[in-house]
Amino acid sequence: LFEIYAAFSTQIQTQAMRMRYAEGIGWGEMKQELFAFLDDHLREARENYNRIIQDPGFIESELQKGAHKAREYTVPFMDRLRAAVGIMPVGAKVASQVSKTKLKKELSPEEQAKAEAGKAKALAIAKQREAEAQAAIDKRVQEIQNQWQAAGGSGEALAQLCTQLEDEISQAKKKTRKLLQQVLQAVRELA
Repeated sequence: LFEIYAAFSTQIQTQAMRMRYAEGIGWGEMKQELFAFLDDHLREARENYNRIIQDPGFIESELQKGAHKAREYTVPFMDRLRAAVGIMPVGAKVASQVSKTKLKKELSPEEQAKAEAGKAKALAIAKQREAEAQAAIDKRVQEIQNQWQAAGGSGEALAQLCTQLEDEISQAKKKTRKLLQQVLQAVRELA
């Protein structure tokens, strides 16, 4: 109890309480005096707290002051940091997107027609490649299905063919691997 009292009291008050201990102050009496002392010592802070809690507008204004003070320091720092690491501000990205949109609108009708034709050609090429990839998948699935039928069509034979295909997938390059994974999925659906 004395340590708690000493944490809040002045040096003179602490010495006075030390003398009371030397005179034989009782535990119960010390607790009562400590409570009275702390209650008196914290009264002003408690009243201030209650006053602040009753006024949410004051709390908001104080928080806004703190936020403003923090921004004064952090905004210039973040600008320097972004510049140092090469990150553009969000506003700059929006501006570049707006300028691209304006550029497209400024194209002549012939240029717009040419751009649309280029898009259509790109879509046609993409569809053609997709069809070729699907044809390659179907062909490979048919080959594996023929091997499976030649091996008797058992579940064990299909599992062995799937294992061989998995080995082939693990050694394939990225584009081929994706194609082989689709083949494997189709082969597993045969069972």
